[in-house]
Amino acid sequence: DERITDLPQGLGFLPGSPQRVQGIITWAAPFIYDSIVFAATLWRSTMYLKQRTKSPVLTVFIRDGIVYYMFMLIAYLANIFLYVVRPL
Repeated sequence: DERITDLPQGLGFLPGSPQRVQGIITWAAPFIYDSIVFAATLWRSTMYLKQRTKSPVLTVFIRDGIVYYMFMLIAYLANIFLYVVRPL
């Protein structure tokens, strides 16, 4: 049995904060983390490619990682955008 209940003021994710701020923080935190991991992986991979012979597997890894990150970037930004502009 699932029931939707409203928490009293001061309880929840961020006490006293509006629902809009909670949604933005909920989507911004993993976006920032994923961006840091992506940047570090991309930087390290390109440094490896410059120092050593070119590896087709590493090239595919970088290409697919960039495509994956772009899709995730669009999804995160769309969710954040909806929390910013949606009416409460």
